[in-house]
Amino acid sequence: MSVFRNKNYFKIFGSLFLAFGLYCSLGVSAAPLRDGFGRQVHFENAQSPVQAEIVRLTATQPPIVGGGTVKASQFAISLYHWNIQYVSGSRRTEDAIVVQSFDPLLDLFLAHPDWKSDFEMQGYMVEVLADRHPEVLKKLKVLVDNGQIELVSCHYSDQIVLAYPRRDQEVSMKINAEVFKKYRLAVSPVVFLQEDSIGDGIADVMLKDGKDIAVVFGGWDQFKIPVGAPYYVYAGLKLILAMGPDGGDRPNWAFTGDAELAITGRFNNPYFASVNLDFLFKTSQKKIRKMIHEMEDLNKSQIRSVTITEYIQAMQLASIDPIPAGPILDKMRGTNTNNVWLWLGDNRNPFAENDVLVRSENSRSRSWLLAAETALNWAQKNNLNLDLSDSSNPIEDLWRTQLMAEVSDASGLGFPFPIEVKTSLRQSREVISKSQKLLQRIKDQTKGPVLWIDTHTGVVRSVDTEEPFFPMGERISKGPIEIDFHGVAYNRIIWRKVSHGLWKLNLSLKSFVLPLPFLNTLALSFHRFDDVVAYSPALLEDRIVRFTNSEIKFKEIYLPLSNGLIGLGRDFYVIKNNSKSHVAAQIQQGGQWISFKTRCPPLGSQEWEFYVFQGSEQDALEIADRLNVHPIVNF
Repeated sequence: MSVFRNKNYFKIFGSLFLAFGLYCSLGVSAAPLRDGFGRQVHFENAQSPVQAEIVRLTATQPPIVGGGTVKASQFAISLYHWNIQYVSGSRRTEDAIVVQSFDPLLDLFLAHPDWKSDFEMQGYMVEVLADRHPEVLKKLKVLVDNGQIELVSCHYSDQIVLAYPRRDQEVSMKINAEVFKKYRLAVSPVVFLQEDSIGDGIADVMLKDGKDIAVVFGGWDQFKIPVGAPYYVYAGLKLILAMGPDGGDRPNWAFTGDAELAITGRFNNPYFASVNLDFLFKTSQKKIRKMIHEMEDLNKSQIRSVTITEYIQAMQLASIDPIPAGPILDKMRGTNTNNVWLWLGDNRNPFAENDVLVRSENSRSRSWLLAAETALNWAQKNNLNLDLSDSSNPIEDLWRTQLMAEVSDASGLGFPFPIEVKTSLRQSREVISKSQKLLQRIKDQTKGPVLWIDTHTGVVRSVDTEEPFFPMGERISKGPIEIDFHGVAYNRIIWRKVSHGLWKLNLSLKSFVLPLPFLNTLALSFHRFDDVVAYSPALLEDRIVRFTNSEIKFKEIYLPLSNGLIGLGRDFYVIKNNSKSHVAAQIQQGGQWISFKTRCPPLGSQEWEFYVFQGSEQDALEIADRLNVHPIVNF
């Protein structure tokens, strides 16, 4: 049963409504915003009367599991997904979210000490609170310390975790943990990632970090829909599915979705704050009354409000075992976004969005960052005299900027604003520029013309000329496999033979002005030799898994390919260069092609690059690793 649920339709509505003003007033200052919620609760010290009363009431609550038969339906859980990067790059939107959504909701929980919930937020949001809203951070800490709010946090920035290699997520989690530790905020073992992302690699990383409970809102229907159950098991994680399947004994959901919309007006959206329409994003007393009424109804029905961790503990104490959830491929949301394609190729804003450019530039900047990190480690081990007075930890600073650039909203959801696209590109280029400046300082100490940097082994050498891992190769008239290009654009394809069993394909594109750009999809397709799909799951770039087309329920599915690799059969593999063409791969049920597609391509030129390899699985993984995960960089 769902008590109330945000389906996120407001983002699309708000996007279309604001299309006329996308280019206006995006550089506004963060003027003070008036709080639309009347009650204000501030804690001047840890012994305030209100805090003491909350502690007393919480301590006198009955145990989670009492006598009689325990059922999942006796509990109500919720997960408020906070995204302070709702309009990434807009400081005004960040402040509006805190003032109109976050702070009033904290006050509401403080006024109802029997309510419990999970709040998911990134470490960057905690930093925003500490920097500009310290009193709000104090309220949050009171609620966390008293057990009313359980914090869920798995990344520093709301990144597209599935689009980039494992190292990015590991660094993000490390920085994130440091932020929460700094402000003495306890983080739960619950997993929820931006845009409802999940996959085998995510499960592996989270389990190694001590997180063993996952929440997924929807989209668990790629292969089969599991039967309704209190909870499931997936890849070692205890899993709760919020939206479906129907039937069975399931918990009540008091709230799921974008927390920013929980207590704001019906057609309110943080998008409006970014374009100076503050009156269209306000706290709603009507929504607050509705929430209070619904929570009171739960209480009258003897349904207990608990955190997600408490719910799982209750199921385990009652000896209720999970059932298998079944397999899932790298997933973001579900069929309504074509899985990951919405963020990796499906442009919805013809005036600003450029998925391939943004995500390729993110990949290019991470390569330069890895090079700078590797070279600095080498320089420090060799006692090179470097002036680092401008930053106490330059690599962590670069990683923070890189992770901010990888934010999902720079290429979705709905209708990305120009400021979001420009911010991500600016941050990636800042990472590139600062990484190259650091490399120049190191190179100046070596006296050699070129630094050769192996980001996998950590080896750094001073060489006379560049020594690329992939040579240019000899131009040839035809490649080893059949390809096809579809779409309205000037295109030129060049094949090169790089080495034995390795070919390179370069695709030059130039888009035209079209009356209906949404109808134009550019697709480069590679012929398949069998029905088996072999690919590396995101964050598991050191292995290949396989499934057959016939196992998938959908007519098509898109995969991110964080290491660029996907198999064609007969020991052939395609490996996209993510620094030039980071676009999702389309697999069609019963189809004979693997396609890399972008819809509504922006005007101008693009240069895509792919490698085709025939050989062993291990050699294919090595090529993908050297191209997209641990590149060799010449500077």
